[in-house]
Amino acid sequence: MPDALSRRRGLSTVATAAQLTEEFGPVPVTISRASQRGLSEGRLRAAVAAGALTVLQPGVVVASEVLDAVDERGSHLLTVRAAIEGVPDGLACFRSARAVHVLPDPFGIPPLGQADAELLVPGSSGWRGRGFRVHGCPLTEEPVLEGGIPVTSLARTAVDGARYLPLPRALIPVDAALRRLVARSRPEEDPRWLVRDPGAVEGARAELAKVVTRMYGWPGVVGARRAVAHAHPGAESPLESLSRGVVLDGGLPAPDCGVPVLGDDGLTYWADQAWQRFRVLGEADGRLKYVDPQALFDEKRREDALRRAGWAVVRWTYDEVARTPTVVVERIARALRSGGWSPP
Repeated sequence: MPDALSRRRGLSTVATAAQLTEEFGPVPVTISRASQRGLSEGRLRAAVAAGALTVLQPGVVVASEVLDAVDERGSHLLTVRAAIEGVPDGLACFRSARAVHVLPDPFGIPPLGQADAELLVPGSSGWRGRGFRVHGCPLTEEPVLEGGIPVTSLARTAVDGARYLPLPRALIPVDAALRRLVARSRPEEDPRWLVRDPGAVEGARAELAKVVTRMYGWPGVVGARRAVAHAHPGAESPLESLSRGVVLDGGLPAPDCGVPVLGDDGLTYWADQAWQRFRVLGEADGRLKYVDPQALFDEKRREDALRRAGWAVVRWTYDEVARTPTVVVERIARALRSGGWSPP
């Protein structure tokens, strides 16, 4: 059993970690700043050795219980905060900015918990540090402060996320950002109906287009411009955005998204995608969409009501659209042709 001295040391290190969190909040702190608040460097290093504090960057620590309590996104944000402590002119960009703004990551990239923090330092040539990467690209507009973290604006973050991706995946962050910008324009209104307002949508799209214009000549800007042009705020999930990109790349007409449709039971249902002229609806089924048997029953009743109202309903899963997109495109094309569409 540990002796009395060991127990006292253990309690002391826990108290040091608790005091650090009480003084600064559940965020990373430099040892030098903590020392100015009366926490000696010796106490802090003892707490690190005992595991009560975790070193995120050289000279930057956080209470281990704070790190243990957060999810993957929260852990990444702590990594970003720690990196900025060591790079005071840095601000979160690219994937780290998406985490700050809670924009979805495109499919097909490593888990966020395995990613280094990404920082933008205007005028820098770019370099790497422990657990972070500094980008030296220009800052095209003023950064913002989100949750105490300096970060590229929502519009800049979405466009940066689209510059290096094919259209289906590029639409994932851009759709989400456009929806957020539309909602911000009139926060008192229901976003599901507001995204049906052309004026609100085009005003928000102009914010994204302005960022693209300022990136003239940058790598990937042509793809980002295409993503902004095809962005739709009615898409409510990454799977819906990915699906629409596959549809567009497959040469099919662009669908409307988040469409209210009247069933023959008199109820209004929301369709993921709709080609209203051809009376075709598209539904992207996520893996967890209908886990509850009641939800599955309700969905069947909904689909029956829409079919009886004269709509063809085409469904697909994530695995299908990600692995065999041509199968999904042909499935939709058959329904469109039955509705009177003629391929160009």
